[in-house]
Amino acid sequence: MSIEDKKAFRKAMLAKRDAISRENRAEADRARNEHIRNWETYQNAELLLFYVSYRSEADTLELLKEALAAGRCVAVPKVVGTNMMFCRITDFSQLVEGYKGILEPDTERSEVLVGECSVSAEKTILFVPGCAFDEKGGRMGYGGGFYDRFMEMYPKVLRVALAYEEQIVSEVPKESHDKMVDVIVTEERIIRMDGEYGVRGQRAKELFLEGYNCAQSVVLAYEDYFEESPETLAQMISAFGGGMGRLREVCGAVSGMFFVLSKFYGYADPKDTDGKMDLYARVQELAARFKERNETIICRELLELNEKVSVPVPEARTPEYYQKRPCPDIIADAADILEEYLREQGLLK
Repeated sequence: MSIEDKKAFRKAMLAKRDAISRENRAEADRARNEHIRNWETYQNAELLLFYVSYRSEADTLELLKEALAAGRCVAVPKVVGTNMMFCRITDFSQLVEGYKGILEPDTERSEVLVGECSVSAEKTILFVPGCAFDEKGGRMGYGGGFYDRFMEMYPKVLRVALAYEEQIVSEVPKESHDKMVDVIVTEERIIRMDGEYGVRGQRAKELFLEGYNCAQSVVLAYEDYFEESPETLAQMISAFGGGMGRLREVCGAVSGMFFVLSKFYGYADPKDTDGKMDLYARVQELAARFKERNETIICRELLELNEKVSVPVPEARTPEYYQKRPCPDIIADAADILEEYLREQGLLK
């Protein structure tokens, strides 16, 4: 792609982002921010490098203010010549109008953290703006190269792009100096280049760690698609935990996938042969995808248990329990497989 073509592409993508209505943008920002709040990596980060959102960029102001109020270590960028440095702030009032009218830290009232000194990559998140992204991590910025140069200086910092779904394209035109991102967060999903869990998978894992069984955790990760209350859903699917009542047969996470699938493709008419066949084909497709990743859908085989009969008494959820069991990751995997499948069918919000 020529320089002129790249400029035209950037202009078109910026116009597309600008065209998102204020109401839709606000709704998308709320959804994206909720994904980030629930993201374990964000919760555990020790240094947050925020950009200060400007015009139609994916909003950061709400998360930035929350992080400051919580006393987290927050830094924001300041343009110095052709480079960019990050300064730590402890209050939003430390920001003043700077480069092109964008809010920047007042260096007389903030601490230069990175850009002029080293930064530890461990547990640091760099939030990255842009005009377009692709699912392989490609990013098109605004042409100044500030973030590309910064990412060149600090290649091990986790690079997280914030975007609207309208900004995701099949392929971003790239040159050798254009840097990739590690994660893209939109209002609908978290796209990871390293294969970590998506929004539904992470939620299912969190639910299991809260004490829900494997089947409940997967179903409740999709509770927004059901009219029933979370309590009713948890009760309806509860018997399928532990490989069906702790019989160690079909994994409860797999049963949870099938339960949610029935919400979209289930049939009610006993004479609906076509509907029945369609549903069963989809069930088998999901089972095959689960097996491809985990080799089996049988609970005792996933847990590598020798006994074929299990007592009905559940084990106490202690730290040792979670340490020895692969269940949290299996559950997250099942929820992600279902998310991928439903997204392919165009059914996810």
